[in-house]
Amino acid sequence: MKRKTFSAVASVCAAAIFTIAAGCSQFNLEPVLEPGTISLAIGDVPKELVSDGTFLKSGTDTDTNNFILTIYSTSGEKIYDGQYGHRPEVIVVTPGSYDVGLYSTRFVPPAFSKPQYGDEQVVVVNAGETVSVKFICSQVNSGVRLRTSPDFLTAYPD
Repeated sequence: MKRKTFSAVASVCAAAIFTIAAGCSQFNLEPVLEPGTISLAIGDVPKELVSDGTFLKSGTDTDTNNFILTIYSTSGEKIYDGQYGHRPEVIVVTPGSYDVGLYSTRFVPPAFSKPQYGDEQVVVVNAGETVSVKFICSQVNSGVRLRTSPDFLTAYPD
């Protein structure tokens, strides 16, 4: 008799635990994090880049509103990819790390007569926090053209 009572009590307890566990799975028990924001600004373009007309000679548009702004989460999710001047006034993001970049032009195969200017940073946004990013544009691409004579290639075949 005691054995039957113990089995019945154990069965009822197991059913109760299973019911409670199944019922709890209906609720999202993960904490809800308050979003953060990213604030953007562009610092002064270094004088050496414009004093000799470098921007103008390279064909680079000097209007930074036309520069390309990219914001991606470190997992690769696109937050924004477009003209800096068309960006949202407030960039609201979930807490996490973000790759933020600003470029005068999109990178294409090397073009010796078209330098690319920009800046890129990684920022960490915490819940309820505003992170300020100040871009300092400098030349971010370069190239070297090497010409060799047939004599050089003969002397150094590898």
